[in-house]
Amino acid sequence: MTIDSIIEKKRISILVGIITLAIILQLYNLGHKSLWLDEVWSFKFASMNLMEILGSPDKPNPPLYYTILHFFLKFGKDEFILRLPSVIAGISCIPLVYKVGSDFFNYRVGLLSAFLLATSPFFYWHAQEARCYTLFTLFSLLSLIFFYNALRTNDASLWIGFVISTSLGFYTHYYAFFLILIEFSFMIVFINRYKLFISKFFLSSIAIIILILPQIMSFFTGMSSKLNEGSSWGMPPSLIFIPDVFMNLSKGYVMYSHWFVLLIFLVFLYGIWRSYIEDKEMFGLSAIWIFAPIMISFLLAFKINVDVRYFIFILPVYLIVISKGLLDIGKKQFSIFLFVFIILCVSNAYLLHASYNDTWEDWRSVASSIKSSSLQSDYILCNPAYLENALIYYDINPNMILESDAKNGEDLRIEVQRILQGTKRLWIPYTGYIDDKKNILLNWLNDNSIRKYEFKKDIMIYLCDYNLSAH
Repeated sequence: MTIDSIIEKKRISILVGIITLAIILQLYNLGHKSLWLDEVWSFKFASMNLMEILGSPDKPNPPLYYTILHFFLKFGKDEFILRLPSVIAGISCIPLVYKVGSDFFNYRVGLLSAFLLATSPFFYWHAQEARCYTLFTLFSLLSLIFFYNALRTNDASLWIGFVISTSLGFYTHYYAFFLILIEFSFMIVFINRYKLFISKFFLSSIAIIILILPQIMSFFTGMSSKLNEGSSWGMPPSLIFIPDVFMNLSKGYVMYSHWFVLLIFLVFLYGIWRSYIEDKEMFGLSAIWIFAPIMISFLLAFKINVDVRYFIFILPVYLIVISKGLLDIGKKQFSIFLFVFIILCVSNAYLLHASYNDTWEDWRSVASSIKSSSLQSDYILCNPAYLENALIYYDINPNMILESDAKNGEDLRIEVQRILQGTKRLWIPYTGYIDDKKNILLNWLNDNSIRKYEFKKDIMIYLCDYNLSAH
């Protein structure tokens, strides 16, 4: 009995083992890290009543994720519960990527893809984050599975599944419009092969538009607002835009060697080439799925804020192509396959370990430091004003908080001096969210504060005293 025959016979057991590994990795220390501001926003919106969640247009994303999180909050409001829906969605993606890999190529590609997704640092980070990204990935995979198999069987139930999953994706994240665009582009490219299914695809697309109609207005309103605001954060449309996307997909957010990323990308390119040689259809679908969102987002980045996490839905197909390339290398040179596979495993293990001890922003420690050192008469000045959400979540008394809408460091310095004349002591959180490019406020705080705390991700807390500060 060969190794291949053993793997084929035991593939379900192997898949269960991979899913178990994903469960362990994603649940481990789930509540260990502090919430960062985006997670606090999730908590704030999910804490509203259902009618507010469903009806309010003032949300960074559509309402489905917040609705699900709303019901999870019935079991508690700590970090573990807040992140649990993302973990459940992330774990659910593992058997789905196996299904896609098996459908596109074979069960070996499916198993390796599932393993790579289960150990992906980029995917792990978002699976342990109280945000919508793994849920969006789940619906994206379902949309792809139903679409691909509907084209092969023309089964009405699969077309219905395609409509529902794609619509749910749009109710989770607005980047789901790429799902429709990708699948439409694929139908156009291969229209001669699938012309008998055009009517079914057209009717399905109409059904999707009808189902997402309540959300389309919010989508265009949000896009119009973003276009007017311009791009102020996120990925700039530079020469490194595309390399940045692939680097983050490969290694997550941890600083790490670019040589590792280059090695993985070369395997990816080999997988793309092999799929082109063997199956033009799979090459077309994979290439459109991966490259169309990146290229269009590059153009969008001139006008709106684009973040690398928006591309998480292309990660499973990216890993499937890598798996295809790696296994095809193994057919010719097993020693090279083994070398690259070991590097992948060791690198992912290191990056996962580093991610366990990293966090975007440590607001838990910020609040703890203020609570342990503050007096009853102290105030905290929050700029931007939404910083108060994180402090209140970590039990800072809301009555201590003063909101500021100062537009830049100079205006905020003047406001701090004015407030200090009316109160004895003032805490000022200084973060990258403050527009202080010339360090006007920072230099003043360094000269006039009586205490400073420093935390991860460039968060500093200054304590100013009216009697001791220069004016």
